[in-house]
Amino acid sequence: MLEFLKSKMHRNTFFAYITVLFFVCVIVCFSVCNMILSNQVDLYKRASSSAFNGVESSISNNISKIDNYFLGIYSNHALEKDFLCFFSHNAQEYRMLRLEGVGPTEMPADFLKDVKTFVQDNDFIVIQISVESQNSANIIHFYDANSPGLNVDFCVPTNSMDIYEDDVSYGYVYTKELPQTENGVGSIGEMKFLLSGRRIFDHVLDYNIADSAIMSKKGALYYTDPERQDQLETTFQEIYKSNESNGILHNGLFYRQYYFTNTSSQYGYKLITIVDSATIFHENLSLFLLVIAGSLLIFLIMTFLIAVRANYDAKFLNKIVHSIQLAKSGQFTHIDVGDRKDEYGVIAQEFNDMIGQLDEFIRTEYVLKLKQKETEMQALQHQINPHFLYNTLEIIRSCALVHNDLQVADAVYYLGSMYRDIVKEHNTITIEKELDILGKYLKIMEFKYDHNFYYQIDVSPEVRSMETIKLWMQPLVENFFVHGFDRGSEFNLLLINGREETDRYIIEIINNGSQVDPEKLEEINSRLQGDGEPSSGNSIGIQNVYHRLRFFYGERLQMQLCNNTEAGITVSIRIYKKKEENLHVSTVDRG
Repeated sequence: MLEFLKSKMHRNTFFAYITVLFFVCVIVCFSVCNMILSNQVDLYKRASSSAFNGVESSISNNISKIDNYFLGIYSNHALEKDFLCFFSHNAQEYRMLRLEGVGPTEMPADFLKDVKTFVQDNDFIVIQISVESQNSANIIHFYDANSPGLNVDFCVPTNSMDIYEDDVSYGYVYTKELPQTENGVGSIGEMKFLLSGRRIFDHVLDYNIADSAIMSKKGALYYTDPERQDQLETTFQEIYKSNESNGILHNGLFYRQYYFTNTSSQYGYKLITIVDSATIFHENLSLFLLVIAGSLLIFLIMTFLIAVRANYDAKFLNKIVHSIQLAKSGQFTHIDVGDRKDEYGVIAQEFNDMIGQLDEFIRTEYVLKLKQKETEMQALQHQINPHFLYNTLEIIRSCALVHNDLQVADAVYYLGSMYRDIVKEHNTITIEKELDILGKYLKIMEFKYDHNFYYQIDVSPEVRSMETIKLWMQPLVENFFVHGFDRGSEFNLLLINGREETDRYIIEIINNGSQVDPEKLEEINSRLQGDGEPSSGNSIGIQNVYHRLRFFYGERLQMQLCNNTEAGITVSIRIYKKKEENLHVSTVDRG
């Protein structure tokens, strides 16, 4: 399984891929976590904005209630009179003035009782009311539902409510101008309502939106948790002074604080929310762990797949190296490429093609040369000196010419020319040259049988231009004169035909001599289907030719003998075209 680790190239490539994959997975994991973090920050931001709107709505609703109550006072003459008696008077004066003009059986309107009812009906959200003139103020203090009642401070300084306006921790102060009662023009003083900060802000600050605080125009802070307030007050003050609507505070490599500021232009306060990255990670721990686990799983799966692929490539490369090593020692083995289409498959396929061509080349240039030399030596009877033979034949020819015997001179000429071609020509020649050698042999046979032998050669130019080996037609034709020629017949015919077909070249040697026994013919043809060495017997010449041609043409060669219908036999040689030739022919045909 870990075959690739034995190869330095594959091992280094594997670790390079794994390193890149690791960093990619880390970047993806970090990006996804950062996206989740940003999404959670946006949720907190929206929650902070929603809380701010809730505070705005709460203040606005309570101010509307106060305005309506205030209108109610001025629309009730008796209540208005009692209210004016309370305004800018001490307790004794208030009690005396409110009883003036009231009958002994009448109950005067009671402003304090009425305002207490109003506060109770609104859940004690108003904790203090100040009725101020230019000189003094009367302040009404309200208790909550657990201690119902009120307390009044008469004739206190008019600035007694200033402390509440400066410090938002007490709540929000709403100021209402008191108009003149006679003509409604001008003001006789102010009525200030202190709305409880606990009632207005606490339900918002407890809204589970991390750390939120209300800050007044002067920077006063309202926070529900005193301990946390001490820890965060400096941070809240820093954010308040920055006047930024949102931002990030960096307090370490991974620790961040995100803040959002909502400013009330109408009521003059700010709602500041701070949420830190640790809180977000803690609240979404399962989601972050899922992302990390998913990234790790992807990393492991991809690592496994890369290892499998690297091992697959390493094994295949070992096959290629092993085949090359065998080729060095002379053993040519093909590599099973299978369905591989990558660079290794291309290399293996090219190696197979090279091995095939090299094997064919060795057969052609080595084995074929040995066979050719063997044939040449047999033809020249092994020890005959070619130059001695040429000189001797030339002497005989000269003597024939001296005695005016032209037939003998021509016969000697063709014999000498034929043997000169056999010895001097290269082992690989064209069909044209092979036919030329055969033609000289047939001329000699024509002199020998000048009255009853005829031949004809009809070979197309395409076949004549083919490359072949030397001296294979003459042994096949010689078989005709040895086994099939009828000396008593007046007409012994030999035909040499050659033509090109779509996917092959066909050469036929046809005679009208004796036929071959069918069983013997079947035996010869069966031997011509194998690649073994020729066996002894009468057909050894044909088998030698077949094996020489087989070494040269390889699998493309087919050779067969058959009896003709009337007389004689036909030796048929089929040479199939190479793939490149077929492609070329198809292209030409389409043109």
